[in-house]
Amino acid sequence: MSRAEELLERASESKLVLSKLLSEVEKGSDLGIEVLRSVSYSSGHVIGFTGPPGVGKSTVITRVVHELRERGERVGIIAVDPSSPFTGGSILGDRIRMKELTSNEHIFIRSLSSGYGSVGITAGKMARVLTHIGMRVVVESVGAGQMDTDIMRVADTRTVVLMPELGDDIQMIKAGILEIGDIYVVNKSDLPNADVMAQRLALSLKKREGWEPPVVMCSAINGEGIEELVDHILKHEDFLRKSGIFEDRRKSALLMELEEMTVESFRGHIRKLLTGKKGKEIIEKVFNGDMDINSALKNLQNEG
Repeated sequence: MSRAEELLERASESKLVLSKLLSEVEKGSDLGIEVLRSVSYSSGHVIGFTGPPGVGKSTVITRVVHELRERGERVGIIAVDPSSPFTGGSILGDRIRMKELTSNEHIFIRSLSSGYGSVGITAGKMARVLTHIGMRVVVESVGAGQMDTDIMRVADTRTVVLMPELGDDIQMIKAGILEIGDIYVVNKSDLPNADVMAQRLALSLKKREGWEPPVVMCSAINGEGIEELVDHILKHEDFLRKSGIFEDRRKSALLMELEEMTVESFRGHIRKLLTGKKGKEIIEKVFNGDMDINSALKNLQNEG
């Protein structure tokens, strides 16, 4: 048994070991890379939640996790928070809102900085570790402003949380939600026009890949509709596996991960080039008007 395999085995029984292991994965250390080599791309099930700020995503997730625990599931939560553009640090707001879950030994919560407002590849790597040790994974995306479609990079089942009075159907279509979700949740169903919004949404949705996205009305604050929501989530996982779409989605996610890693690698190379002696000389020439920006690009390409 390798060191990584031994640590993964210990991580399934210790939150402390698991937390340290995920930190290594996040840093991209040699141990983190070794851990990722030991986990599968095809195991487990990842449930993604996205939606605009203020719709109650964290409350919905908390209720869903409680329901999954009632059904005997172990759950790993990756709560993606907006980060500071200067420090890259996460505000860890979701961990505060989900505080009631932390005392349960079968629930693990990891807050993750969004980096640039999206889920990013780190959440996907962490999800693979969590599924490997037998957890069903829940990922909450930032959902800042326009719908965060990056949740598609990580989630097998994509759940969009909305609430009444968000705007008309055209605004929702502009936000892209009709193309994102496998399941739609109208939270705060006790508010006026909740049923009208749910009906309009249901009429706007189309069957995709053989699956008709359900619209679930719920009031997460008191738990109404949560059991039905979890039933739909598990039904969707079963559909994905039987149809073969599960494997297709995982391969698509892998393609996007490789693409992003390749871009990051090139970005690092270019940054190194620009901050080197030759790069500084070129920047100085462009700044002083002795070279145009396109010529500078050609010079850098030749250097690279």
